[in-house]
Amino acid sequence: MSFLLQQTAQSDERAFEQLFVSHKDRVYEIAFLYTESTVLAEEILQDIFVQVWRKRTTLPTIIDFPSWLFILTRNRSFNVLRDIARFSSGNKVLEQAAPDTNADAADTKLLSSEADKLVHQAMERLTPAQRQAFMLIKLNGLSREETARQMGISPNTVKVHLLAASKSIRAFFLEKDLLIPAVVTALKIFS
Repeated sequence: MSFLLQQTAQSDERAFEQLFVSHKDRVYEIAFLYTESTVLAEEILQDIFVQVWRKRTTLPTIIDFPSWLFILTRNRSFNVLRDIARFSSGNKVLEQAAPDTNADAADTKLLSSEADKLVHQAMERLTPAQRQAFMLIKLNGLSREETARQMGISPNTVKVHLLAASKSIRAFFLEKDLLIPAVVTALKIFS
């Protein structure tokens, strides 16, 4: 184990992949235990390993990696559940404040256009690899394996890029404090 941590700390992607394969099932189980959602558990799994990669230089100092990973996963699960609760609360306030009439087609088109602009701005913040992985999978509908072949990287590396891209885009919307329905609709492409 310590060898994998040391190799990953030196940016060895193969060691990182082995670390991922060795621990992904346990991380998923923990996330699912807390969230009771396969979608959220998968997202948390990806979040955790992006965080592991980002903190890779500190990995050799971790004495009990499985326990550290458990705590990281538990905390991330709680944060995701908290964010969902906040988001749901915000949507209820918007629904109560919204008039009962349907928006006309021009208003809907304007909101959709604004949402598209915001998505484009959010994507400009991504690295080229994150942007390419995101576009190939989320917008073009390619599988992770097809994207990996096209980008010339491993499917797990594609997964890491995709997670980082999705997280960055979500963060962009949260920074803008946007909870309008058009943005929520635009965000569906990130799920």
